[in-house]
Amino acid sequence: MTLPPENLEFCSADLPARERFDKWREMYAKKMVGLDIVHTDQAPFFMRTEFQPLGDVRVAKITGTAADYVRNRQLVQDGNDDLVLIFNLSKPLLALQDGKEIPLKSMDSVLIDCARPATVASVLGTVGHPYQMFCMRVPRAGMLIRAPLAEQQIMVPFEAKDTSRLLVSYLNLLSQAGIKQDSNLGGVAGGHVLDLIGLMLGATRDAEWGAKQGGVRAARLAEAQKYIRDHYRRRSLTVRQAAADLKISERYLHDLLARSGESFIDSVIHLRLERAKEMLGDPKYRRVRIVDIAMAVGFNDLSNFNKLFRRRYGDTPTGFRK
Repeated sequence: MTLPPENLEFCSADLPARERFDKWREMYAKKMVGLDIVHTDQAPFFMRTEFQPLGDVRVAKITGTAADYVRNRQLVQDGNDDLVLIFNLSKPLLALQDGKEIPLKSMDSVLIDCARPATVASVLGTVGHPYQMFCMRVPRAGMLIRAPLAEQQIMVPFEAKDTSRLLVSYLNLLSQAGIKQDSNLGGVAGGHVLDLIGLMLGATRDAEWGAKQGGVRAARLAEAQKYIRDHYRRRSLTVRQAAADLKISERYLHDLLARSGESFIDSVIHLRLERAKEMLGDPKYRRVRIVDIAMAVGFNDLSNFNKLFRRRYGDTPTGFRK
């Protein structure tokens, strides 16, 4: 399958709504993904898809007006037998395949078989409200290696649990990282995504162990690093508080960060010093006292800030500002 651009959006005001829809239907839905689409919303057609090229895994985050995505009997003739995990992120959706109907509320997911006709539809009553979902398309063979009983999980609903929450968090972080199509990192991340999906579908004992060392650990580390980036300015920030917020043990958090090459406190100090350096070099903060900058980035003690700043940058904050 040809990989589409990393981001594809159809909402241009200079095109009539019908033309926007027709272009999306032919260029993206049918040719690139193997789906037909029926716009069911009274609001003008809008669709944005963010693609994540992750090795053998194809991930798309779709935001748009209400629609039905249909893989009909004609489209099934393309021979694609991939498995697709649909992960609802917002308004109710309905998955239909083999005579089954699976309602999906926010954070619910379901596995669909590309080799058979299927539909994912916006639920009546949600028109006028944009919906959002992740579609993860994975090779059947690769999935069955990790979870031999995966095919028995087709059209079985999955409610939000720790592994599924971790998977969505990891996908969002990968999206923010902007992994390029030819990046080696994409293949590694794709393996991690397969690990996490395998755990959801019933991984073998060996695959479960491998997933905990691979996909789970990678996703937990990404969450921990994001948490530190989001909270490093809190002067009261501690390992205990971070571990509690991340719902992991302090020991596990220490272990995660140690394997990344930087401890919790080193990560926090590094971010604080980098931000202080930016502020000291910014004319906008020229009249702000150094002690206030130190406190603003999370330090409690000016002398400690001065010592750490000089150790890292070879000059005092005052000297650097000059």
